[in-house]
Amino acid sequence: MTEQDFDAEIIRIESEAKIQKNELYLKYAESNRTNNVDDVITDGSCTIEIKKYVARFTGLSRYPSIVYSGIKLKKDLTPFKNGDWDSICQSNIKN
Repeated sequence: MTEQDFDAEIIRIESEAKIQKNELYLKYAESNRTNNVDDVITDGSCTIEIKKYVARFTGLSRYPSIVYSGIKLKKDLTPFKNGDWDSICQSNIKN
């Protein structure tokens, strides 16, 4: 094995490990997801109708969480005229 072969193998292994870690992060976050698209959620200061969600690392946790994004709603659950969007982290949802 040459140095070039060694370097190429290290790059391949690290690349595969990164892909596997990202898949694990997503799997963990998805398995703990509590809401779906079109659900209405609030964090106490903002209410949204979920339109999408992503897995992210939030705060100081070493575990990924779901961050929901969607259309901001008024107290009567109708959208604001300007169509603003906001995001709410799953750990901040109020029941």
